[in-house]
Amino acid sequence: MRRYFSWACLLIAWLCANGVALDAVQVVAWSRMFAAKVQVMPIEKALHQTFDGCHPCALCTAVERARAADHRPAHLPAASLAKLTLFCHDAETLVPPVVSSREIEGGSAPRVIRRDPVPVPPPRRTGLIVG
Repeated sequence: MRRYFSWACLLIAWLCANGVALDAVQVVAWSRMFAAKVQVMPIEKALHQTFDGCHPCALCTAVERARAADHRPAHLPAASLAKLTLFCHDAETLVPPVVSSREIEGGSAPRVIRRDPVPVPPPRRTGLIVG
């Protein structure tokens, strides 16, 4: 049961991230518009006015504004860009040298000497263990 619940939550999150919530609100808006217009005009005209885009209701304009806000590019501050640049700056030192199997067998493999300081071990957890 827990497995199905986690899959359902993942599916709902994926659908919301892809904008399905706005699509559902748009369908509700269209159905409300059509139901209101079909009471005062013929079905063909009500259907045409509902979907032509020239007569949007308040809910349709709210969905349109939300979609426009969703597609705006996110601007990163200059400090964040500098952090990203610094993070990628020394990427070539993180890649270990490629050593072939012949070099290892022949004993001519280059020695990798570590020049950076050994990191301090993380602090030990102190206190009572409540179980």
